Amino acid sequence: MEFGETDSKVPKSGIAMERALNGCIKRKRIQGFSKEDAKTFLAKAHYHLQTAESFESDSFLDWAVIAYYSGMYMAAKAFTAHFSGTAAKDHGCTIALMLQVLKGKKFAKKLGSARKKFEQEIELLGKVRQYRNSALYTVTEVKENDVRKIAKNAFEFVEEIDKLLK
Repeated sequence: MEFGETDSKVPKSGIAMERALNGCIKRKRIQGFSKEDAKTFLAKAHYHLQTAESFESDSFLDWAVIAYYSGMYMAAKAFTAHFSGTAAKDHGCTIALMLQVLKGKKFAKKLGSARKKFEQEIELLGKVRQYRNSALYTVTEVKENDVRKIAKNAFEFVEEIDKLLK
């Protein structure tokens, strides 16, 4: 599987996002967190990126992908904890929660013209998640070129959230 060919599985419509989020609430997958917790999640995101670089330099490419995605995931949790006071206990619910925050008027005002770019970042998070699932749960070969793309995207994603939280 090539990284660029990966489907993100991110809810595309407002209805799909609402349905996903309602499922998360029903399954009790969302819990309260503070802005202080958001800082802790962000620190963990940076830790995972450093770990990923070590894996990559040692040619453990599948583990590099897993750690790069983990960095993005922790940054996503930091985002939701900071802006909604909540974070999800699983990956799909984290993405749905991010989309809900992004659609809110309060956040739209803060993000302004960068909103569309951030929607693309969430889509990218979904794609990296799917690639990570393949690296973790299948025997599909992880390509060095894909790892470089994911690394670049992971650092940009975490940096973008870092800026938003300040």
